[in-house]
Amino acid sequence: MLIARIAPPKSSLYKRMAEKVKSLDKFMSYKPVTWFGFWTVFVSGMAAFGGSLDRYHYWDWSHWLVGTLSLIVITFILSVFLLKPERITFEEKSLTVKKSIQFALIGAILFLLGWGANPMKGFIPLIPYLTTYLALAFVHTVSIEKNAKTEKSNIVSSEVRIQRLGISLALMSIGLIVGSWLDDPVISTAIAVSLPFLIIALLMKHVRHLQRARFYPIFIMAMFVSMREPWFLILLGVLFYSLRFYHYFRYEIIYPTFGVEMDE
Repeated sequence: MLIARIAPPKSSLYKRMAEKVKSLDKFMSYKPVTWFGFWTVFVSGMAAFGGSLDRYHYWDWSHWLVGTLSLIVITFILSVFLLKPERITFEEKSLTVKKSIQFALIGAILFLLGWGANPMKGFIPLIPYLTTYLALAFVHTVSIEKNAKTEKSNIVSSEVRIQRLGISLALMSIGLIVGSWLDDPVISTAIAVSLPFLIIALLMKHVRHLQRARFYPIFIMAMFVSMREPWFLILLGVLFYSLRFYHYFRYEIIYPTFGVEMDE
């Protein structure tokens, strides 16, 4: 990361910035790293609606203001009423049918809000996006913890990994079939590119495969959606690099990152 060269740890500039970054701790309690997923679902609705009007809808900047303002409002509501008080969590220990339904409802609402005009017509196009959204949520329910003896990251349970990734793979396969049937090139291609990460994580137990299955499909979905709504790339970039800036000066780590643990 370039900033690490400009302000290496222990340098006077790093120490000054670290003191200033502490003031963002309260903001981080709103879990901005989760916004990538919520934002992508909403913008997916916008992109899908544009595609329903014109299959060749591509690189359209006309909705940047409406989309940006809508994301600000949605992010505020989700963060204040659901994320910060932790009313909504989706992890192995708290995984229930109720939680799954809650996540499905949130995903459906976000997509249909993005769809906008006549949301009743958005229910069928919603299906492949919703199954993909839930599939990626299930991937994140497979816990990764440090082994106390080796100090290396390990997946908590092979049984849990197989079960959760199996569900994710099934959901994304449904999304691929429905997306292809609906002639939606965005979601069908995004799923086709993402599926290998889930398949490898299911077959191979090393932690790096699960790490890739967690963040690469989200990145892929966001990039394909951005082909239709390119202004979204700017918001993603601002959030991504802001979080990296904060974590570097606060904890001396590069996060979020596309790197994985390579130790065997």
